[in-house]
Amino acid sequence: MDRVTLPCVNARLPRSRDGLVVTNWVGAVQSAAMDTESDPYNAYEKWDYHQIIFLPENQEQSWLSMSESFYRASKHLVEGVVNRSLLEDVEGRAALFLFRHYLELALKKIIVAGCCLTKEGGLTKEEVKPIKKGHDLILLWEQALVDAKPKMPKAAPWETYDWKFAEKCIKEFGAADVKGFAFRYHGEGGERAHVDFEQLLAAMEHIYQVLEATFTFCKWNTLPPRRR
Repeated sequence: MDRVTLPCVNARLPRSRDGLVVTNWVGAVQSAAMDTESDPYNAYEKWDYHQIIFLPENQEQSWLSMSESFYRASKHLVEGVVNRSLLEDVEGRAALFLFRHYLELALKKIIVAGCCLTKEGGLTKEEVKPIKKGHDLILLWEQALVDAKPKMPKAAPWETYDWKFAEKCIKEFGAADVKGFAFRYHGEGGERAHVDFEQLLAAMEHIYQVLEATFTFCKWNTLPPRRR
């Protein structure tokens, strides 16, 4: 029987008794499907599928924050890459996508909160809808400068926060991944990126604090006085 050594995968490719993947597929598939004592799990088992996602009506979980979810997940992965429990070229790619998406969502919610306010600090009478389209971080950053920066309260103006630092990060991720595809799909450029994950870990918490503090002050001013 011809044999060739291949990396082991979770799907359990047909193998001979000594662990080598075999190229005689007919006999090997039959052998692998029958061999359940030495290997209790294999991809030839027939499982019953059970529903995983439930979407009941009128039960919105209003406390959930998608931006917070993406930030925390990205930070967890970056920490794993830095302490070498995770791989830079595997989990690290997903971490970059998650953090970039956090930046996008954070900017969008700051823009929406800013659009709800007038430059005098009052509430606008115009209808403000969530931003559902657009993934260009640099364009979102420029929109935040127009719609949110002038609306910050005098007690905590835009310049209070380290926006120069955050701006450099936003523009770096925006230039590296214009459409939000580079760290999401192979062949979009993200596979060429060499990343300093230790520097990213050090920077992302600071950027998170700047973005969330800005959003909090904008959102606070949109609340009725009795709820502040």
